[in-house]
Order: sequence, then C-alpha cells, then structure tokens
Amino acid sequence: VTIGTMASSLCKACVVDQEPYGRSLQLTEPVAAGDDIVVEAPFIILSMRFRRCDAVFYKEAYADLNNQQLEFVKNLIPRCQQDGDPVSKQLSAEEDHFRRAIHINGHSFGGGTTDQTALFEHISMATHSCESNSYYTSSATVGISRLVATRDLQVGDLVTISYISGASGGLPLWPRWKRQEFLQETFSFTCLCSRCLKEQDVKASVNSRFLTKAYSELEASLRDMHRFLTMVPRHLDKCRAASLSDDGPFHLHRAWRLLHVFHISYYHQTPDGDVHLAPALEALGEMCALLPEGADVLSDCGLICAVFTTGARVAALRPATATAPVLHGLWRRVGGLVHDCWGPQDPEYQELCKFFPKHGSRPSHAELTEAFRAVRPCAQCGVAGLLQCGRCRRLRYCSAACQRRHWERHKHCCVKAS
Repeated sequence: VTIGTMASSLCKACVVDQEPYGRSLQLTEPVAAGDDIVVEAPFIILSMRFRRCDAVFYKEAYADLNNQQLEFVKNLIPRCQQDGDPVSKQLSAEEDHFRRAIHINGHSFGGGTTDQTALFEHISMATHSCESNSYYTSSATVGISRLVATRDLQVGDLVTISYISGASGGLPLWPRWKRQEFLQETFSFTCLCSRCLKEQDVKASVNSRFLTKAYSELEASLRDMHRFLTMVPRHLDKCRAASLSDDGPFHLHRAWRLLHVFHISYYHQTPDGDVHLAPALEALGEMCALLPEGADVLSDCGLICAVFTTGARVAALRPATATAPVLHGLWRRVGGLVHDCWGPQDPEYQELCKFFPKHGSRPSHAELTEAFRAVRPCAQCGVAGLLQCGRCRRLRYCSAACQRRHWERHKHCCVKAS
C-alpha cells in the first residue's frame, strides 16, 4: 500500500449523498466539454505486481492502512453489499468492505498500462452511468489523475463515469440487456441510471446471443492470423445483416473494434507491419460512423490515442516506415482530441508533440469520422495513403512514386470524376 495525500490540485465538485447512488460527486461550478473537473493524486495505491488478489493480499493491504486511510475506506460505500466472491468468506467484515471498495471504486493508475489500482478522495465518488458525462485518465509519471467533462455541465449536475470497459466509445450502441449483464457479472449491481430506467427491459434475441457467442470465438482467434482473417469477413457480414432488434449496430461496432485491435497489433509487432495501418484506421472510421450524430468524441478515445503512440514507436523501431506521412496528416486533423484527452502536461502527449507537427482543435464527431475514412490502402503497395488520384478521386496512394508506378495499370480505367 502506498500512502498518498488527501489533497486535490483542482476540484470543481463536492461529495454529496444522492439517492439511489449513495455518496456521489456533484458539480459546484459549470464546466465545458474537455475541461478538468477534478485533478488529484491517489490517496491509496495498491500494487498488484506478482501478487494474487487472494485473502492474504487483502488482509495485508488492509493491515497497512493508517488511521486516515481506514476512516476514508470506512466512508466509502460500494454499490454492492455482497458480490459472491469466495474470497470474502476468508475476510473480516472490514477487510471485505475494503476489497469491494477497491474493486468498485478503484481505478487503474497509470493509464491502464500499470498494475496499480488507486482510490481517490473525489474521483472515486463519481458514480456509474450508461450515459456518463466524464471520463477518467491518469499518468503515473506525473503522479496525478483527472476527471474530464465529455460535454458542457452545470452547477448541481452529478458527475458520472462509465464502469463498462472495452466499449471504445460504442456505449451508446450497447443494448440495455448487455450493459446490465456486464455490470452484474463484473460489479454485482443493477444499474439505475436515467438511460436504463427509460429504456425497455428487452431480453436479447436468439440472433443477438448467437452474434455474442460468435464474437467471443473471433476474439479467441486473435493470435492466429490465418484463422482470424478467415472468420472476420463472415462475422462482419452477419453483423451488417442483423436488424436493430438483433442489436446489429452494437455487434458491428464490436466487430470493427476487434479488427482494429488485430491490425494495430500487427502494425507494431511485425517487420512488414506497415500494410496493417490502413485497415486499422478504416476500422476506426467505421466505428465512428456507427455512432449517433454529434456523439461525444471524448467519451472513450483510448484507441485513437493509441494509434499515435503506436505510430511513434513504429517510427523508432523502423525508421524507414512508409506510414509516417499518413500519421502526420492525421495528427494535424485529430491531434486536438489527444490534447484534450490526456492534457498538455502529460509526458506521453509531450513526446508525441516532438514527433508529430502542430495540430488543430478537437474535432467534432463528423470531422473525426471523415479523417479516418480518408485513409485508404495505397493502390500500389497497400500501405496507408492520403494522396488520391486527382482525376478519378477513387484510388489512394502513399506517395507520388507509388502513384507513378501504378499509372500504367490505372490509366485504362481512370475516369474523370463528375
């Protein structure tokens, strides 16, 4: 257990008791989308490195707490009183309360890349909502975490975040049954947010359950390139054919997300990975296009930020990579999103600014979709390209050299665009 300081460098909210959530976070001043609501250091940090989260772990961690930390944990009220974890039977009531507080109110500290979990004086009080108005981000290097507003908020509004991981910005597409299923299985509580209360309690259709199972099988094949690339086109076709009553957009968004994860991994890890960037960006564009018009671009931009950090690593590993121009062009259009998501003081953002040129302001949902859809594979070599044939405007190229080499084949079917 690492002892932090119960102090916030910025806090525009206070802790209140709010039914049916219990202790919650309420705004004390208005904030605009992209503004910080809370900036603070963790009060308690648990390191999970080389440790099993068993009864011995929680007993030792609880025994290490000082009086101030014990009082803080005591006042945390996890949303589930019992979660069925067999570990709880080996713990005292106080130790089990601490375990549930860590599980439900804790946040990964270090941007999800570390094995640390933290509790905060204010951030840990933000309750879950399926239409959340803020998101959490952290930097272990700087030693702080932030709650950032995803839309304009007023005094008195409750600050909410999403407990649902892996949505990648697609939470507006998640059906009620899937959200409730995830929260019950992961956190053992039933969501009572305004979205869940106003939506009908409709069970998953047979086809929707079938697509959910197919997704799990596809996810299990991620490390087998041949099997994955054989399965994914069929799965995408089935998702496209699924109706709204079969949760088609939800399943299609998850399929595109998986395809993006696959290609961005191979882009980074394989010597000839440059050809994987274009399909990775295409998948991001399709994911954005599925979201409702005007969707919050800040709600879950982790995959977008990862494109640029991965691109910078690839450039360091393979200086001759042909993808740098595309990423530079993309950064100019959407880099403002990374700025607002991570903050100007974040070390990773500052490193990206050394590698990429200056960027504009945060893009809208439509601008974000257009930026990713503008990237297509080069018609000559397959590497991501932004240059287009000036005559037909259909084909993309990664460089003028590739365009010249491809002209001998393309000139026979190049028709001037109307």
